[in-house]
Amino acid sequence: MSVQRGIGRRLAIAGVALAGLLASSPGNAALPEASRSGPTSQLEARLSVVILDGKSDASGGAARTEQQNWLSIGDQRVPVPAALAKGLHTGSVAATISGAVGSRPGDIAQALRSGAARVTHLKQAPGATVQRTTLGTHEVTVVPVSWAGSEPAVTADDIKIPMDFADRFWNGNTDNQIDLSVNSIHPTTPITLTQEQIRTCDNFAVEAAVRKKYPDIVVDEAHHLAIVTPYWSDCWWGGMAMFDSGLLWINGFMSGSVWAHEFGHNFGLAHEGSLTCYAKATRQRVVSLSKICDGQVYDDPWDVMGNRATGALTASSRVRLGTIPSSALRFVSGNETITLAPVAAKDGIRSVVLQVDNAYYEIEYRTPSGWDDWIDDQTFTYGNGQLTMPGGGVVVRYVQGFGLDNYNDRFVVNFHPQTPKNYEVHPGLEPGESYTFPWDDLKMTVESASADGARVRFSRGGDDGVQRWAGSDRYAASATISRFGLPENSGKVFLASGEIFTDALSGAGVAGAAKSPLLLTQRDRLRSSVSQELDRRFSFATTVLGGPASISADLASILIGFGPVTRLSGADRYETSAAISQKSFAPGVDRAYVASGVVFPDALSGAPVAGKQKAPMLLTKTDSLPPSIAAELKRLRPKGVVILGGTASVTAAVEAQLAAASGAPVSRLAGADRYAVSALVSQRNFAAGADTVFVASGAIYTDALSGAPVAAAKGSPLLLVKGTSIPEPIAAELTRLAPKSIVILGGPNSVSTGVEAALAAYVRK
Repeated sequence: MSVQRGIGRRLAIAGVALAGLLASSPGNAALPEASRSGPTSQLEARLSVVILDGKSDASGGAARTEQQNWLSIGDQRVPVPAALAKGLHTGSVAATISGAVGSRPGDIAQALRSGAARVTHLKQAPGATVQRTTLGTHEVTVVPVSWAGSEPAVTADDIKIPMDFADRFWNGNTDNQIDLSVNSIHPTTPITLTQEQIRTCDNFAVEAAVRKKYPDIVVDEAHHLAIVTPYWSDCWWGGMAMFDSGLLWINGFMSGSVWAHEFGHNFGLAHEGSLTCYAKATRQRVVSLSKICDGQVYDDPWDVMGNRATGALTASSRVRLGTIPSSALRFVSGNETITLAPVAAKDGIRSVVLQVDNAYYEIEYRTPSGWDDWIDDQTFTYGNGQLTMPGGGVVVRYVQGFGLDNYNDRFVVNFHPQTPKNYEVHPGLEPGESYTFPWDDLKMTVESASADGARVRFSRGGDDGVQRWAGSDRYAASATISRFGLPENSGKVFLASGEIFTDALSGAGVAGAAKSPLLLTQRDRLRSSVSQELDRRFSFATTVLGGPASISADLASILIGFGPVTRLSGADRYETSAAISQKSFAPGVDRAYVASGVVFPDALSGAPVAGKQKAPMLLTKTDSLPPSIAAELKRLRPKGVVILGGTASVTAAVEAQLAAASGAPVSRLAGADRYAVSALVSQRNFAAGADTVFVASGAIYTDALSGAPVAAAKGSPLLLVKGTSIPEPIAAELTRLAPKSIVILGGPNSVSTGVEAALAAYVRK
């Protein structure tokens, strides 16, 4: 069973020492014992992701861009189909190969190239160390080359100009945290290429020739090799770079922005561009945003990763690089007003992320200062007024794909799209302007702006105090709840099955007490939404709730790259519940909560209370107390035990067994149904005048599982509702609580839009 990976680039580090095949000397390595010839073979190799950038045309654009994926086997490379490499990154991978192959790397590569064998599956090698882009000094070795019949060689003086600009750009845009230091510029190196290699622009042949001449050159995430060819007229690309590594090629271009752009790919940044959207498929009327859009790579008017200009690096790029703290980024779901600091500011919120219709948008604020001091030096007429080109303001970028991974290109949304000439562009929103997303009720309004910041109001659903945290499925919803509800730097993550709920029931309160998220996963596959949230959190200790039947060992192993991994499990749900309690609580707790391990809603309502009070949540059978739970209660020696639910869930006989095992008084919170229990738990534990109340389905449990830690961390109740109505006990409890805001956990299939509208009546105005 394979683990499908979506973990971000930080988990796969260029330069990781490879075991097995690549640890041996090139050309002579033997396959590991488990990987000998046969119908299917496995080996550990290195995946190289290369981004090729087209030559600039007269308008500064480019003919095309391309990503290539190569598997390094010994000292040889073979191409890998894009579908196999999707979601993977430069670094160590485990490759599955079908077909007969030899035991030597050269034989394997030849078999793959000839079609006698093929790569059928790739996955990132587990256990790589988590690392952001290397900060500090990056040593650069530049090797200009020439060959028979090539144009005149590029000189060292030619190279110093763009290299100096690239250094100033990255140093200036990272507060001196990335410094490009030229280790040496070698003299022009004659190399020999075949006519076929020249005709096909074989950049890897050029690299091989350079490495043969200079075998001691180090290339990794902090040591760069820039190979500069004479202008290679047969090649469509102007520059190319290894993603997340230190190798780049320049096709005779001495533009500083081109060099800075390729170093950006080395640092793990993808492209920036712009969107042109249309009202209809006929493409006759341009609008700011629609479902019919063309993305033009390179067409970002500010950013060096757009290769059109060299304004300030985007705030989201700086967060991903690690040159500004993660606290500079804020996730917003709606009904919030934020002051955005300028991109170049030294503190404050500089990037906001919205999730709309399962797509991500990144927002920043630009002013004509620093690296952006040139942006207002031209004006043009728009409507009845004037705008500057490209200007600043509140800038929104659409993130291509389904996550915030560095591989995903970003595209500027143009809020002034009907300008008559393509060079008259001012995409950003100015004070007084607003925009409502066409397939959502999220509205963004720029209330004011100055050199110090822009005040931006986000409102959804008429700004009625009700918001919804949801996702395309239970896994995406758990990631959304984590982003919006819990601090990024909690240092811990809890992972539980999204298919078997019992482990999460016992762990939700523990996660809440630690102010840490509980993310849901399939047994052997991390959904991309969850992977992105893990990558955003960057470094943490993981607690896996449940045994390998719930979360596989392979899946757990890939989390080692983020930090230590602990598994809490037992032979069944009750032993797992006891194991979670034993690891999390010392003897002498004030109280222990006990709920049915078969009927789940009572535990859902109680989890925030358990987390708030730092009390264990133990599961029991309906009509008998499991020995593991009895033993744990004896160890805990609680001052009191609280049963959640009526005798249909936990019988009177079990109540007596609880008293005997704990030696403490036992009380019960019960009601006519799960909704009455939910209301009673809230009433007994939360005062009126709540800041926030969380609401989730009482029939679909997964959203409440992920939301319970957030409710616990915020000291807020979690109430259960029906999918299409608010039960009477819940309505009465909402009236008593009179919250400032209500957060719905899950999408309309869990809690309908009708319930969402009805909840607004309970928000304190």
